[in-house]
Formats: sequence, C-alpha cells, structure tokens
Amino acid sequence: MTALVFGIVGLFIGELREDRPSRADGVARTRTNARSPDPRVNDNTRRIRELQGRVEGLEDELASLRDAIRSSFTVRAGGDEGANPSTLLDSYLLSFEQSAGGSEYFRLAVDAHAPLFVDRLIELVGDPAQPENLRVDLIEILGSERFEGEGRVVDGLLGLLTADASVEIAKSALEALAATADGSAIPALERYMDEVPWSNLPYEVFGTIAELAGEGRNAVLTRLVVRAKDKLARSLVLNRIDRLDVDGAIVLFDETWKQGKEARVGAAERLGSFRTDEFKRFVEERLAVETDPEVRKSLELAKAEQARIPDFNAMQAVGPPDADPNVDDPKAWASERGDMGVQWIELSYDPPLRANRLRIFEVNSAGAVVEIQTTDTRGAKRTAWRGNDPTARPGVFDLRIDAGGAKVSKVRIMLDTNRRPGWNEIDAVELLGPDGRAWAVSAVASSTYGG
Repeated sequence: MTALVFGIVGLFIGELREDRPSRADGVARTRTNARSPDPRVNDNTRRIRELQGRVEGLEDELASLRDAIRSSFTVRAGGDEGANPSTLLDSYLLSFEQSAGGSEYFRLAVDAHAPLFVDRLIELVGDPAQPENLRVDLIEILGSERFEGEGRVVDGLLGLLTADASVEIAKSALEALAATADGSAIPALERYMDEVPWSNLPYEVFGTIAELAGEGRNAVLTRLVVRAKDKLARSLVLNRIDRLDVDGAIVLFDETWKQGKEARVGAAERLGSFRTDEFKRFVEERLAVETDPEVRKSLELAKAEQARIPDFNAMQAVGPPDADPNVDDPKAWASERGDMGVQWIELSYDPPLRANRLRIFEVNSAGAVVEIQTTDTRGAKRTAWRGNDPTARPGVFDLRIDAGGAKVSKVRIMLDTNRRPGWNEIDAVELLGPDGRAWAVSAVASSTYGG
C-alpha cells in the first residue's frame, strides 16, 4: 500500500513536469487567476490538491487494513500457543533479535491485545535496555485512544520525559500523550521543559501542550512565551496560537512584546498572517509608539501582509462575490481538505442588522451547507437554520433564517464536506433583512487550504 502511494505521487509529479493537459474532471477551467497568468499554474494546483486527497484516501485504506488485521487476532484460552496474548508479546520481543524493526505481524497482534498486558508494556517502554525501535513502537500502541484518560498509561508516558531521554523516545511519548492525557498533564510537561535545554526540546512538546490545553490554549501559551529562552522557542509558541480566541491571542502578543527587541521583531513577523480588524489595530497601535528601526520595519511588513489575502483564505469570503463559481477558484474560501467532515466559516458584519435571509455564494462544489448559526450583539448564539442544502450546481443558495429578531453580528455556516465530493468553497455571504443588506467585513474558519 505504501509503495502504491509513492507510485501515484511519482506519476503525478512526472505529469506536472511535462505540463501535460489536465484530465477532464467534469469542471473545466474557464478563466485564469489574475495572480497566475499561466493557466497551467491553476491546473497544476488543482491536480496537486486532487493528489493530496487521493493519498489521504489511500492512507485511510491502509489504516483500515491494519485495523482489520488487528481485529482478526482473537484471544483463545489454551489451544494454539501462537494465539496466547502473552506469547505474542514474547514473540514480538524476540523478533527484534532477527530484525532491527521487529515483526509487523507480531506488532499488530500485540496492538490488538494491548489492554490485556498494559502494565508490562509500560514497564518495557521505560526500560532503556530495550531496543529503541521496540520502545517507540510500544509507545505508539500506548498512545491509542483506547487508553485515553488511563492514569497508569499517562503516568508511564510522562515518566519517559527526562533530561536524558533520546529525542525519538521523547517525541513518541509527547505524541502519545496528546491522544491519552488531558490538561492535568500540562504542569508535568512544563517541568520537563524546565529540565531540558530549550534548544534540545522536541518541538512536539509545544503541540502537545497546546492540544491538551483545549480552549484555554492561549492562556497557557502566554505563560510559555514569557518563559521562552530564545527566538526559536518564542516562534514555536506563537505558531500554536488559537486564532479563534482573539482576546487571548492579543494578550499573548502583548506579553511577547514586553520581552525585548528580538521578541518584538518575532511577534511583528508573525502578526502579518493575522488579518482581522483586532490585529490590524494592534499593529497600528504599535507603529504609533515604536521607535526601533528594525521593529518598525517588521511592523510595516506585517501591515502590508495583513492587507494581502492569501488564496482560499477565509477572508476571501469578505465583501461581494468575485470568484468564478464553476471552477476551483482561489478567490473563495476552501477548507484544508476537500472531504474532511464538518467544517465551518464564520463571517462578521459591521454594523450588525436584523436579518431573516441569507444568500450564500457557493463555488466549485455546492450543496454541503447543513446548518446556520447566528450571533447577536449581546453575544447570544442561535441556530437559525438546519437542513439539507438543495444547491445542485455552483451558484447562490438563498434561504430564510430565524435570527430571533435580534441584530446579527456574526453568521457561522456549517458544511458537511463529505456530502458532496471536492472542495465546497464559499465566495461571499450576503445578510438581508428589515434593516437592509450587508456583506461580511471579516471572516475566520475551522481550517483553510494551504494553512
């Protein structure tokens, strides 16, 4: 299966280099993006995205195949010695004497029966005398969702995070903790960060802490950025910001700003990708008082970047429609992947207005909208519509909503991207009602193609 994935990748890369005409996909490109005058650029971009989806599909098939193999192992009392879980684990350990990577067959068998000898697995992963490849494989097994909230597993994984732990063991333990632990493990992770030179820390520690912090991520990251020892550490912290928690993100940038010139330069460089009004004001306020030439230069660059909207970004859905509905158009918002379950885009309107109708301009692949949520000026949220989007072809989905008569400041559109194949893109959303009509002035989304 892995060979097949790489084979497909190689085939498509070869095609792109030869600049062959695209295969018919039912949606012809009828115009060229103004930023990309060569039509092959847009065509190749679409094909790369299609390839990404196919590779992800093959990875899912591979995972399903492995799950099927695991489920085929059954526990039998007595009988065939090879079916005894304890014997299977012993056989797996012995297989590392024959091969540095061990036996995949026995690894899957051990994975299938892991809950039956979890204490022994914890003992083995903590034994530095065992082969590192074996310990990494067993850590991955313990990092299964089956052990989520299992205290002895979490404690065993945390015990691997010591100053003398190898990078591979620490990385594997951190990834496993992200799947099994909760916010209560964060203090132990922070202690680990105090014990190891920050320059030697696996970058996964920042991701694990951010994952476990949940909605309180920015508050935790603010604490970490104050303690950051160098530019790289601050950068890794800032890369994990929860963009949807705008107030918390502003506090985080404000604290970073207090850490000195180098920190201010780094924060300014990061601010360019934050394009909502709150962050634009933050940049303007800092420019008004900043005197250091290097910091000012970084702020000016951030301001310029904030004015540029990346392809497929949520901000592409701001203002009136400007995308071609019949193609995969970078002037519309697109989620990270084409078929990735429920995704959303939230649009803000200023000034707010009483509304009872919505016009959604759907691009490329239509019919995925399943719910509309509104937020009024007091912050109260309401499900204003729920149902099946009847839009069969790209165009305008015009629907009635029930916002409760309040003035609407935000509209969140929920899409089930699995309902219709391909990227279900949104170009613009018009809000209408007794107070008039308006286009969105800013937008955020659950994910964005290209990050």
